[in-house]
Amino acid sequence: MPRLIHKPFCRLKPAVIKSGASMAHVQITLLEGRTQEQKRRAVKRITEVLQEELHVNPEKLTIAFVEVPRDSYARNGILIADREAHHG
Repeated sequence: MPRLIHKPFCRLKPAVIKSGASMAHVQITLLEGRTQEQKRRAVKRITEVLQEELHVNPEKLTIAFVEVPRDSYARNGILIADREAHHG
């Protein structure tokens, strides 16, 4: 069965806490199915890029994966589960 490729939605939310230190939170919404090792490598690289490009302190960075089941994610009015079943 061909596998559909979906780009995850990523949102960076900079915030300021009382001490005045800058912090950031990255939320990545994607379809279920990535391994723990894939997510481990992704957070390492995301942390490195934000540190290098935006000068985010890694200790002040949080990253969250929001994994969505295929039957709860749709594109163009069609559930991904239905799209995959139709193309399988």
